[in-house]
Amino acid sequence: MNTTHVIYLFIICLIYLPTLIYSGEDFYQLLGIEKSATQRDIRRAFKRLALEKHPDKRTGDPNAHTEFVRINRAYEILRDDELRKKYDTYGEEGLKDDFNRGNQYQSWNFYQHSFGIYDEDPEIITLSRTDFLQSVDGSQDVWFINFYSAQCSHCHDLAPVWREISKILEGVIRIGAVNCQDEWMMCNEQGIQGYPALRIYPKRDTYQGPREKEILIRYAMSFVKANVVKFDDRMFRTEKFDNKKPWLVSFCREVDEGNCLDDDQVYKLAVMLNNLVQVSSVNCHADPDVCSQLKPQSPILFYKVDKFPWGDSYSITTLNLKEIVTQILSLLPDLSLVTEDHLQKLQNHLKESSDAKPWLIHFFDQTNSEKDLDLRKLPSMLTDYNVGRFDCSSSPNVCSDLYIFKKPAFILFKRSGHHEFYYGRQTSNDIAGFVRDNAFSPLRTLTPSDFPSVKTDSKPFIIDFFSPFCPPCMHLLPEFRKASKRVNDQVNFGTVDCTVHQQLCQQSGINSYPTTIMYNQSTQHYFHGQHQEQSIINFIDDILHPTVITLDNDLYIKLIENKNLTDMWLVDFFMPWCHPCQQLSGEWRTLSKFLKGIANVAQVDCTIQTELCQRQGVQSYPTIRLYPPNMDGKNFVLYNNGWRDANSLRNWAFQYLPSKVIELDEKNFSTNVLRDSKPWVIDFYAPWCGHCHQFSPIFESIARSFEEKVNFGKINCDSHQSVCQRASIRAYPTLKYYKGSPDSKRQDFPGSEIANLDTNFIINFVNIQLQQNQQQQTSNVHHTTEL
Repeated sequence: MNTTHVIYLFIICLIYLPTLIYSGEDFYQLLGIEKSATQRDIRRAFKRLALEKHPDKRTGDPNAHTEFVRINRAYEILRDDELRKKYDTYGEEGLKDDFNRGNQYQSWNFYQHSFGIYDEDPEIITLSRTDFLQSVDGSQDVWFINFYSAQCSHCHDLAPVWREISKILEGVIRIGAVNCQDEWMMCNEQGIQGYPALRIYPKRDTYQGPREKEILIRYAMSFVKANVVKFDDRMFRTEKFDNKKPWLVSFCREVDEGNCLDDDQVYKLAVMLNNLVQVSSVNCHADPDVCSQLKPQSPILFYKVDKFPWGDSYSITTLNLKEIVTQILSLLPDLSLVTEDHLQKLQNHLKESSDAKPWLIHFFDQTNSEKDLDLRKLPSMLTDYNVGRFDCSSSPNVCSDLYIFKKPAFILFKRSGHHEFYYGRQTSNDIAGFVRDNAFSPLRTLTPSDFPSVKTDSKPFIIDFFSPFCPPCMHLLPEFRKASKRVNDQVNFGTVDCTVHQQLCQQSGINSYPTTIMYNQSTQHYFHGQHQEQSIINFIDDILHPTVITLDNDLYIKLIENKNLTDMWLVDFFMPWCHPCQQLSGEWRTLSKFLKGIANVAQVDCTIQTELCQRQGVQSYPTIRLYPPNMDGKNFVLYNNGWRDANSLRNWAFQYLPSKVIELDEKNFSTNVLRDSKPWVIDFYAPWCGHCHQFSPIFESIARSFEEKVNFGKINCDSHQSVCQRASIRAYPTLKYYKGSPDSKRQDFPGSEIANLDTNFIINFVNIQLQQNQQQQTSNVHHTTEL
């Protein structure tokens, strides 16, 4: 084992040391898997153990149940990305809230027949959410994906057909499967409402027809395009052939029936070799001159660049499409070899030139490497980029300077001299997709030499500290990349691999992955939002354009202690190192947006304002206080609810504000609403309805945004059933708009339903109605004047 491998293994051991310290039992060891195991690896390992050690199969063993619960708990924890993250960081000590996870399990027959339907099929790619984000979402590749549930009988009926399709279309179309029991969130995001759901990507077309093999294959093939040149005698005599690509020619004669490729096979082959080789076919019976001139010694001939039609050819010795592709790839040139000197020059060129082509380089070790023929597709897939390979065994110092401890590795070198590592599936399709999506993104890989300048730079820097073995990290990374492309030049984006730069991560206070920090002129802001592009963008916007007021001692005296009696203030007393404070920070910023124009939201950093916090008697963090209206700054209410999310905090705050929403009954609904000349928006609700309670503060905020233009009311449909029945209310909450009656005639009970409960939709709907009312009134006045 060389020095590089020793260093790498040492780093990996250090990274996972906390697990060994905290955990009473090694879940990975219990399932017999590595810590880098994929979700598919975890399912396969658990299924093997479930079939072997299930209590249904060990009826005479009194320890069978206890032992299987341990195995099932290990599986339940590791299959959940967030719980796996907790376990990897803190061991079982971090799972106290999930102590009972895994106590319930299925029968042996379930694991035998219904568990992980496609995990053993190599042609079918079982997709987790991470895989979907990296390989499907935004990809140019055609995917045919089966969203299924193990509990669905129709899904089991389809499985044999799906396996046959995957074998027939292997290499032509990427065949996937998503277990919606395990990946219910992703299925929900994709709008999957029934099983099995068959969908083509990137078109997102859902298949609705019969689930028969040939019909499904024809449907899938309709989404791929390829060019097959069909030679005839006349064309062959007059045509000038493009020799910029190699040629593959398929020959068929009457005597060859069954020993040559049919038209469908040739077309599939053209799809598999698209942009790589020009595929053609000849019917020797119909066009004998072509065959007599080319003199084929086998049903398939391959010509390298500039050799067709009269140069040397190579006989392809198989009719199996997958094997044909393998033989052709072996005849194509390997990626160009980049030397140490060349690498330095291309890096300098990228740094200095604004129009230089980015480079993708495959780093490998010649002394311990098998050639991956699939990578030879890359130059034809990435014609707008440079592609090469670098032998680390010839220049180990170069690879160590780039912190390459595991090979093969793929690095995308970008303009401005930055680079980024690739962490996805090592297939040409996925690698090419990564390059096309990220060649011009500002995201860069950071090393210790970039610190501490990135933390103190005048331009804000947001950094994702991660581990490539951490599933939540791999969920966040593609979203982080997307955000970097949308934020433009306002913020620098970087990543730090903590399996490689452990000391740097420790110095930065990183103790779990992923940890995302935005450094704004040496001030650290921790990201605790959802691992989604828009959440990251919102977080950055909150830091750059803060809506939360930061109080020092003088401001506190001026704004809080001497506050205006009509004002309401919410103040968060926090410590930056306090984990609950960090979790609250994002929700607190969201709350400030919710309450904009309604209440003031502020914060006090007690590490800086020590004297202020002591004077206020703040002894725990975070401490949340509300200073109500109509009271001086010495009176406050403490927030003691365990839920510190923005919605819960908003609900709490509205309790101390005079409501702008009028509680209605049957009598004043008829007199105040239906006969009023002023428009009304009515919330029909039920007191037992959870969604109604969640919507209530949103409705209150909307009411405040319209002030005197529109009246807002609500009616309890449990107490006033007859009103709700006459208004045709069938679900809660339901919003209705009543446009007003200028002549005091009673309006119809049903009103106009507002079909969406989104805040912006409601506001836009009401504004449009008000505008139409104004236009109608103007038109009526104009008409009266004319008369």
